[in-house]
Amino acid sequence: MQWSLDSIFATLGIDPMAEGVQIIAASKLKLPEPFAPLLPFVPTRPLLICGLTDEATVKRVHAVLLTVYPADYPLTIVAAGTASEGRLDSLNQTPPSPHLCLYLPAQNSLAAVRSFDTLREITARLRAPNGCPWDRQQTHESLKPFLLEETYEVLEALDSGNRQDLCEELGDLLMQVMIHAQVAAEAGEFDVTDVLAGIASKLVRRHPHVFGNVQVSGAQEVLRNWQSIKQAEKQANGEGALPSLLGGVPQQLPALAYAQAIQERAGRIGFLLPDEQVVYRISELMEVIAQAESYEHKITAYGDLLFALVQIARWLGVDAEEALRLANARIRRRFEAVEELCYQRGIDLHGLSSEQRERLWKEAADW
Repeated sequence: MQWSLDSIFATLGIDPMAEGVQIIAASKLKLPEPFAPLLPFVPTRPLLICGLTDEATVKRVHAVLLTVYPADYPLTIVAAGTASEGRLDSLNQTPPSPHLCLYLPAQNSLAAVRSFDTLREITARLRAPNGCPWDRQQTHESLKPFLLEETYEVLEALDSGNRQDLCEELGDLLMQVMIHAQVAAEAGEFDVTDVLAGIASKLVRRHPHVFGNVQVSGAQEVLRNWQSIKQAEKQANGEGALPSLLGGVPQQLPALAYAQAIQERAGRIGFLLPDEQVVYRISELMEVIAQAESYEHKITAYGDLLFALVQIARWLGVDAEEALRLANARIRRRFEAVEELCYQRGIDLHGLSSEQRERLWKEAADW
C-alpha cells in the first residue's frame, strides 16, 4: 500500500506531507444524511480518494463531492501510472478501475462556503485592522439589538412557513454568534471553539440516556434529569447550595414567554393552581379588574389575569407567545385586506361608518 501511495504521489508530482494531503478510501464517502451529517474531509486541504473500483462507487463519490465542491472544480484522475486533468462534473463518466484514484486540490478558503471554518475566517477578516469599519466598531453591547432583531426574523420566517427564508435567517442569527465570539476572542476572553466545546460538552453531560447508560421512561423524566444534572453542575461550580428552579430562565424573555417558562418550572413540582381551578381564578380577577379604581390596582390585577391565561395555554398544550404572535399576524393581514378593499373601491378608510367597517371586516376574513 505504501508503495502504491508513493507511486500515486510521484505521478502527481506532489509531496503529501508538505501539502497536508488527506487520504480517504472511496468506501468511506457517503452522502450526508440528517442523522449522519459529517463528511470525513475538509475541502480547504488537498484530498486523495482511492479505490473507485466500480461504477456505483464512482457515481456515489461524484454525488458526495458535488455537495461540497462546484461542478466545474478541477481534479486529477490517476490510473495505471498516468495522471489526467478533468472536472468534477465529468467524473461520473470515468470508467472505474481497481487502481483508480482522484486528487482534488485545496479549495480556496473563501470559496469553501459550506465550511464552518470559512465563516470563522470571514468574521475575523471583517473585524481585522483592514476589515469593515462598521464591523470593527461593534461591541457586545452595540450588537444586542441586532441579536434580538435577527432572532425575531427567524421567528417570522418560521411563522411564514417559507423554508428558504428560514435558512437565510438562521444564517444571519449564526453570524451574530460568530461576531460575539470574535469580539470576545480579541479581548482574550474566549473564542468560537470555546462556544462549541461548551455546548457540545453540556449536551453530552445532560443526555446520559443518549450518550450513556441511563434509562428513561419518557420526555418528562428527561426534563427532571436535566434539571437535576444542571443543579449538580451549579453546586460543583460553587454557585450556591440550592439553586433556584427558576434560575435558568432569562428575565429578558418576552413577558408571555417568561411567564410560561417559570410556570413550566414551577409546575414540575406542583407549585401552581390545578388547571381546573384556573378558570375560576380568571373569573375572580375579572371582577377585581371591574372594581379596581387606581392604576396600580388595575395593572396588578390585569397582570395576574394574563399570568392565569398563560396557564390556560399550558393546559391546552400551546405556546402562549406563539399564540399571540399568530393572532397578531392574522389581525394584521385582515386589517391590510380591509385597506386594500378600500383602495380598490375608492373608499376613504378614515370615513367608514360602523356598518361599513363591520361589513369590510367580515369580507376581509376570506382573503
